Amino acid sequence: KSSVALRSSPNTLLNMASILHQKGKFKEAIECCKRALAEDPEYFGAYAQLAILQQQNGDILEAIETYKAAIKLKPDYSAAYFNLGTAHENAGDLGSAIEQYQTAISLEGDPGRANPRFHSKLASALVEAGHLEREVSLHFDDSRHCRPLGERCKHDFHSLGVARELDASFFFNVA
Repeated sequence: KSSVALRSSPNTLLNMASILHQKGKFKEAIECCKRALAEDPEYFGAYAQLAILQQQNGDILEAIETYKAAIKLKPDYSAAYFNLGTAHENAGDLGSAIEQYQTAISLEGDPGRANPRFHSKLASALVEAGHLEREVSLHFDDSRHCRPLGERCKHDFHSLGVARELDASFFFNVA
């Protein structure tokens, strides 16, 4: 048996899940998240990371339910809605994806200061859904609010580089 099988704190298990995730060991990482939740059923970070892992592993419907559980614990955490939106989009439910992206942006306060990736995904989903109104172009404009094209902004540094469409700030911003 591996050392992961030993009784560990939820924080330790979540850290192990992050390491296993970075190494591409999704099933083991998922197991660590589930064990963390068994120890602490209200551990937002474990739900958030489990949902990301499930989504990356192709378990989209499970990920959607796990994101919803995370949102029940932290209903004001915008990245959870963004990630739920990406899961809905992956499941082919653009209407729900658009709704979640809009919620993520509204939770950021001033829409012009929201994470530009939120605006970018919303604009793309609106276009894909056939909405070609002026509102779409405003979201494309807001998706670049932090930098001119080609430069990096503070939001670019929230990614672990393991999930292009998921907001990996879950790994850093959970309290």
